[in-house]
Formats: sequence, structure tokens, C-alpha cells
Amino acid sequence: MNENALSIATVFGPFLAVLGIWMLVYTDNVMKTYASIKGTPGVMYLRSVMNILLGLFVISLFNVWTMDAALIVTLLGWGMLVRGVVGLFAPQIAIRIGMSDQKILQIRGIIPLVWGLLLLWIAFWR
Repeated sequence: MNENALSIATVFGPFLAVLGIWMLVYTDNVMKTYASIKGTPGVMYLRSVMNILLGLFVISLFNVWTMDAALIVTLLGWGMLVRGVVGLFAPQIAIRIGMSDQKILQIRGIIPLVWGLLLLWIAFWR
């Protein structure tokens, strides 16, 4: 496996796992945070720009479309890039999809948790 993919997995694996656990355990705090983001266009802009920047960073270091574990890293980069572009050009869609319902947020907490665990597996146990 490429060294860049391992480096990316080593950083984003624990980050996403912790974020997913936080979203599942502290859903009320997540709702308060998202309510604050919805009411502050500057924070939404910053969030989108950071996603674009991080997505481009991951893609520039590792963009390999092979059917193995490293595909998770490539999909992470592209997902971040798309999320940032949608948040920048269509913030109402991003708000409606991800920041509206507490049950949806709980389900969305599973996504970063699983993604983080997969990246941790790539980084440390593969």
C-alpha cells in the first residue's frame, strides 16, 4: 500500500472515529452546534472551504481507484471535496440534508465512526 494512503489513514482514522462517537453519544450537543452553524453563514463558508481544502489535499496525495482497502482513502478525499463544494454553492441543500433532524444526525454519526474504523484498520492492522 502507498505510504501516502497510510499517512492519510493514520490521521483521518482516529479523527473520524472520535467524531462519530461524539455524534452518537452527544447528539444534543451536535444539534446545538449545527443550529449555530445554520445561523452563521461565515461558519458555513469556513466549513465548506476547509472541506474543499482537505479534500483536495487528500486527492493530491492519493487518488488511486483500485478495488482494495486504499479505495477508502480516495473516496474520503472525493467525499470531502464534494461536501465542500455543495456547502459553498448550495448551503441550503447541505443544511437540509445534514443538519435538520436529530434521528438523521444519529444515523449520520455511524458514517464517520465506520469510516474512521476502516481507516484505522488500514493504518494500523492491515
